[in-house]
Amino acid sequence: MALKRSGRMAVYRLVDNAEAEIWQFLTGLHSPDSNLRYSGGFGRVIGVDYGLVIPDPKKTLRAGAIKTLQTPAWKEAQDDLMRHAEAAGIPRDTAWNRLTPEQQQWVIGGSPNWNGKWNQQWYGHC
Repeated sequence: MALKRSGRMAVYRLVDNAEAEIWQFLTGLHSPDSNLRYSGGFGRVIGVDYGLVIPDPKKTLRAGAIKTLQTPAWKEAQDDLMRHAEAAGIPRDTAWNRLTPEQQQWVIGGSPNWNGKWNQQWYGHC
């Protein structure tokens, strides 16, 4: 009843007249050590399925390997990718699966040492 009404309960168990052993019972996402309560999420992990983002790894960047950039709404981002890739020495006419892991990371994560200026550096896809 205590747990139902207050959301927490402590049981003190005496062992051979020694110091009490404490058992903590809590409802929800709650830390017994700090007494902080955390709100819950919706139970899913949000991530990126690169198999959907790059469905055909034989395509080049120029040919549209990054599927999500191949719509009219994202044309400007595709143009930025092409411009910044050329400046960074990233091959635009090499199949995605033939790019090095570092080159793929550049496309996905953006230019290393990003300075916050989208017109000067690639800001990344994801």
